[in-house]
Amino acid sequence: MTLFGMTRAALVLGISIACAPTLTAHAASASSSSPSSTAPAVAESSPAEAPPVHDDVATFYERRAALTQWVYDKVPEREVPAILKQALIEQDKRNQAADPAKDLAQFACVAPEAPIPSAQAQATFERAASSPDSEASALYARAAAEGHWRAAARLISRMLDDEDWESAQPVIAWLLHQKVPSGWNKLADLLQATSSYDGESTSDLANDFILGLRWRAAQAGDPVAQITLARLFEKEGETKIAAALTACAKKHNEGL
Repeated sequence: MTLFGMTRAALVLGISIACAPTLTAHAASASSSSPSSTAPAVAESSPAEAPPVHDDVATFYERRAALTQWVYDKVPEREVPAILKQALIEQDKRNQAADPAKDLAQFACVAPEAPIPSAQAQATFERAASSPDSEASALYARAAAEGHWRAAARLISRMLDDEDWESAQPVIAWLLHQKVPSGWNKLADLLQATSSYDGESTSDLANDFILGLRWRAAQAGDPVAQITLARLFEKEGETKIAAALTACAKKHNEGL
C-alpha cells in the first residue's frame, strides 16, 4: 500500500461516483457532462433496498428523505453534485503534487476547524448516541440540523452501513460545504463502500485515492481519519507515524 502512489487519476466523475441508480435528475445530468476518467471505475449502482415489511413503500421513502431534508437549508439540492465533483477534482490535483515522505514527516497535530455545537445540538447528539437503533438516525439528523458536525458524520456512517449511498451524498456535501475535515474522510468512506461492493476488491488506484482523502482529513485534524490511518500504518510497521496519529486522534476524541 502506498499513501499517494497514483498515476494521473482524473476522478472527475460528477455525482455518478459510484452511487445509487435512483439519483436525482440533476445529479444524473451532471455526470453526463463529466470527462472520462483514467481511474478504474468504482461501483456504478447500489443494491435495491427493500422497505421493511411493516412499512408501505411511500412511508419508507418518506422516512429516508426526512434524514436529509435539513441539508438543503444550507446547501441547495442542485449544488450537491457540483460540491462532490469539485472535491474529487481538488483531491486529484493534491495527490499529483504530493510528496509522501515530506508530508508524513511534517504531520502536526491540530484540532479540527469545525463549528462548535450548541448546547441543544450536543444534547440531541448525546440522546442519539444512547437511543435504540431504530431511533438513532432520526436523532442524529436532528442534531446535524442543529449544527452538530459529528452527528452528520455518524449519520453518514449509518447510511453507508445500510448501503444507502444516495442519502449519504448530500450529508457529505454539507460537511464539505461547511469545510469540516470529516467531509473528506466521509467521502473516502463512500468511495470505499461503493468500490468494494458485492465482494469486489478496491483497485490499487482507487485505494490510493481514498487514502489521499483520508490523509487530507487527518492533516486537517479529523480524529476518525487519523485513527483509521494509524491502524493502517501500524500494520505496515510504520510505528512512528501510527503513534503520532493515534495520540492526536485520542487528544481530540477520547472515545477512539
